[in-house]
Amino acid sequence: SCKPEFLEPLLEAGFRHLGIGIETARGEFRDQAKDFTNEKAYKVVRAVHAAGIDLGLNYIIGGPGETVESIGETWRMAEENNSAFANFYPYMALPGSPAHAMAASLGYPLPERIGGPGWPGYAYYGRQCEPFYMGLRRVGEKEEFYFSDTLSPVEILALREVVQQHYYLRPEYLRMIRLNPRFGEKAAMN
Repeated sequence: SCKPEFLEPLLEAGFRHLGIGIETARGEFRDQAKDFTNEKAYKVVRAVHAAGIDLGLNYIIGGPGETVESIGETWRMAEENNSAFANFYPYMALPGSPAHAMAASLGYPLPERIGGPGWPGYAYYGRQCEPFYMGLRRVGEKEEFYFSDTLSPVEILALREVVQQHYYLRPEYLRMIRLNPRFGEKAAMN
């Protein structure tokens, strides 16, 4: 997270762009250990904007139990934050993560399977990207995987493309870019 007391030293050090992982508007999906509520996320974004630092905000879509409606909530959060850069990543079980280890032990078809795309399957914006569509839930004292029955990998990627394109074509976004002296009209036209 970015604490308000860090903003002035960041500016003095020459920072003009900062990336923050918002992840999702779904509080139950965001890492609860971080205690990063939606209210805290909005507060941090407002403070960084007020300090004159441009934000790159990262969002994750297609997580366990995700629906078109919950992706819409994350989209609305991204709209409200109106950052200079926004990335919408599909939920992935990356090698080395607990989700990857558990999925591999259960025989989930990960990208490195025989006949799979291998590492290109983990490229968020690659043509061979394979989102992870298995959910993780707590049952008593243990966690278990279940197959998501809400969105397929193809649907997740299609929604990501729609959300990403609409984000950057919004009049509010283009106006913000035009008025920002670090970007201006030329950037808004690209």
